[in-house]
Amino acid sequence: MHTVYRARRPAALFLCLALLVSLLAGCATGSQDRDQQQNFNAFTHRLTQQSLAADKMSEHFILLDPEARGYTSGPATWGSVGRDSWEQAADQSAEQLKELRAFKREALTESQQLVYDVLEDYLQVQADYAGLALYYEYCSPNGLVNQIPLLLSEYALQDSGDVEDYLALLGDMPRYFGEILLFEQQKAVAGTFMTTAQLDAALEALTTNVRDPQQNALITTFSQRLEAIPDTDEQQRQQYTQRNSSLVLEQVVPAYQTLIQGLEALRPSCSQHAGLGATKQGKAYYQNLVKEKTGYYGRLDELEDLVDRAIAKEMQAMAGTDENTIERAFALTLPEMAPQQMLEDLQEKTASSFPPLSGVDCRVKELPTDSAIPNPALYIIPPIDGSGANVVYVNPNLESSDPVADYTTIAHEGYPGHLYQTNMEMRARTDDVRAFTSFNGYSEGWATYVEYGYGYQYLPTDDKEATALLAHNSFASLLLYCKADIMAHSGDYSEQEVIASLATVFGDDGAQAVYQQVADDPGTYLSYGVGALLIRQLYQQAQKELGKKFDESAFHQMFASLGGCSYEVQKKQVASFIESQK
Repeated sequence: MHTVYRARRPAALFLCLALLVSLLAGCATGSQDRDQQQNFNAFTHRLTQQSLAADKMSEHFILLDPEARGYTSGPATWGSVGRDSWEQAADQSAEQLKELRAFKREALTESQQLVYDVLEDYLQVQADYAGLALYYEYCSPNGLVNQIPLLLSEYALQDSGDVEDYLALLGDMPRYFGEILLFEQQKAVAGTFMTTAQLDAALEALTTNVRDPQQNALITTFSQRLEAIPDTDEQQRQQYTQRNSSLVLEQVVPAYQTLIQGLEALRPSCSQHAGLGATKQGKAYYQNLVKEKTGYYGRLDELEDLVDRAIAKEMQAMAGTDENTIERAFALTLPEMAPQQMLEDLQEKTASSFPPLSGVDCRVKELPTDSAIPNPALYIIPPIDGSGANVVYVNPNLESSDPVADYTTIAHEGYPGHLYQTNMEMRARTDDVRAFTSFNGYSEGWATYVEYGYGYQYLPTDDKEATALLAHNSFASLLLYCKADIMAHSGDYSEQEVIASLATVFGDDGAQAVYQQVADDPGTYLSYGVGALLIRQLYQQAQKELGKKFDESAFHQMFASLGGCSYEVQKKQVASFIESQK
């Protein structure tokens, strides 16, 4: 909203002068507001350009044709990683935050104010990472290094320029991985290197990527990917295929092997402490990581209390469940369905609670068998200027005999989860810069919220008592992982205390396994569990305040279209939604 200038009405004699002054003031203010708005657009355009120039992979996954939207395409490299680049990024975020706060928020349009709020939270968190680089981990099983083969396999090849950029990225891998190894060596010197268990898990995942070089998916699928390129002939495609094979075997595979050997050489430097909170700086890193992962900016003890109360609520919902229901729930059988059928089934069943999403194509594909990614499934976010299909990957390497988990996973990744929310957001987005502001608490929180709230509800079975029990049990388990994450990294508990607490629920072996998972991947479970919990609370707030006027579909449309943001911004947007519905 623009500022409204008001003046007490003077005597009639001065009416014309007062009117003239007020009109002049109004014109000046309107002009100033327009200048602020135009300057703000220029500011966010510059931020987008800087983000695009950081590395070719990010650029290409976000924009297929940067020039068409007024941006300059960057060089075909992976960019820089490591301690120096981390500190430079934190300093840059601090400077950008100062620039942002120089704008008068009230002079911006309503949509710009939302972008302002999102950027302010995002840049503050990034700036607060200054001095904390050596607590980050690139090489964990869920880390960046193990995601690279999949990202390369999904790199869109639309013309010969894309192919040249892609091949340049393959050739840049040794340099890039060399920077990552240097970073790990710096961590070893600083005493922040992985524990022995974490190193073993990292090495196992990295080795999976290069176990059979000749059959690597980057080689076996490349020629098929070239077939859709219109400006190449058979001879050019053969040349590209040969260059690709040579680069994978002579650059990519050796880059992984050198990294594996380098990490193994650092084994004597393995840390004795899995939890980040063992040191003052480690605790500061974790506190900021929690903000980034959840969008929740309260104290850790407040967050722990929030999780505790949610666990108690789920346990209470399951209390008194009869033996027969328990037996039915854990022996539940479902009709056999392929992942694509599950996606279509969910799309149809959720239409009454979520506004239909037309014109969206989705393919369900299997991860390559040589993939080191441990996730049961994942969703590839399409470029904001692309018209291609959305892709949900399922992991054939994880043998699942649980059709309930399969179905609810598709709900999480597809409808009404990531696929649905991403496309709703893209249709409502007003500024490209928001493609670079990641808020996992919102995105993973949404997907988890719909998974437990609707994925279980719409399971293809009539036994709703059993599915409700499974939903409560699964969400309680996730929240217990969140509790374990906080205990493991806050610095307020010893490793023995965390494991002893977990053993009361998961048993001794299970407790050790849970502890290792949260120790290896700090903050990740919080994105899912806490993110979903906060969205559920906002839903319940709107439902309570609006009563019979509450429209579930309208709430979901508003929230899915909102896009990634902190919990503080979510609360403001939900408050506005409530007012608009009264």
